[in-house]
Amino acid sequence: ALTPTVGLWAAQDPKTLELYVYQEYIGIPTAEGGATELYALDIKNMNNGEDVGRRFADPSMWNSTSKDRWDDQSPAQIFLQNGILLEPANNSRVNGWRMLKSWLHCSKGKKPRLQVFDTCTQLIQTLPNNKYDPSLKRHTEDLDTRGPDDACDALRYLIMGGFGYPTGSELAA
Repeated sequence: ALTPTVGLWAAQDPKTLELYVYQEYIGIPTAEGGATELYALDIKNMNNGEDVGRRFADPSMWNSTSKDRWDDQSPAQIFLQNGILLEPANNSRVNGWRMLKSWLHCSKGKKPRLQVFDTCTQLIQTLPNNKYDPSLKRHTEDLDTRGPDDACDALRYLIMGGFGYPTGSELAA
């Protein structure tokens, strides 16, 4: 199955430490392949001249895509050639979901520390639909990867790489 490439942009308010996911990119692959350079150029154009601090990607982006060519490049190399430096994301799924849950936690009278703008339609659509996988007896905190989880994975990479667990005195309440 072909999976989309998902990019998310986020910013953190330095005063409240709230995190805002404000833009998303969805690249739909084709059976013909060869879309990695197009994705890189699209994402570069979506930066609108913004100084994007760090970019995280699935560690598989550093794997070569074709084993039968001597000049094959990994998707990460193709992104770099197009001016986008990527860092391998921490791919620890259970710890990542735990971090994400802590950002999404809300209590009476307090909104979650993570806010998603309505421009991120894929993330808004898929995040609430992701469920834990009951077939994973030992890993009951991992999500079921059989559904559309690409935007959620991108958010998990973003949280783990750029922000970790939320901080602030109000979390102690």
